[in-house]
Amino acid sequence: MIGEKRMSELKYREEWNGEYRGVKFEIAKWKLGDMMNWNYYLFLPIDQIPEEKRKIWNLPPKYKSFFGDKKYLIYDYNESPFCDLDWHGGITYYSKEFEEKRLMGIKMGCDYAHYWDIKREYCLDEVFQNTKNTIDKLWEHIPDLKLRCSWDGKYYETGEVEVLQNGNTVAKKNLEKYNKKI
Repeated sequence: MIGEKRMSELKYREEWNGEYRGVKFEIAKWKLGDMMNWNYYLFLPIDQIPEEKRKIWNLPPKYKSFFGDKKYLIYDYNESPFCDLDWHGGITYYSKEFEEKRLMGIKMGCDYAHYWDIKREYCLDEVFQNTKNTIDKLWEHIPDLKLRCSWDGKYYETGEVEVLQNGNTVAKKNLEKYNKKI
């Protein structure tokens, strides 16, 4: 049996992952003290963003001292188009994902505890609706966001992709190969 002290050190977290309108997301519910907290994050692969718009969505890193001489890497997302995506309580998270020094994607999200309504209880359906709303706003800001082809994994303009009944997106040029697979 785990001792009393060790039980209190355990971290509780539930996580749901999905995709809406071609944008991958994560919803997390976790314990903050004796309260439950929610977050949601959007994942935006760099290849999904049209080339001419990547610069404004790829924020430059800054280093800032918060506690003495120690410097922390930050991104000034408060002065970016991310603020306009209607996050619950505003955007509170931004990071970049790299693979061998190549920028692969952007992760951005919000933390419900920053809204200062921590005593209010939320449910997964509410957080999911907020997540979808933020993705809808993302599409308003980047109407030419690309969609990933389920067949070859590449990103294509929306007019070059067919959304199938099963929800998969397949580039029109790959439809014949995809249908033969099935």
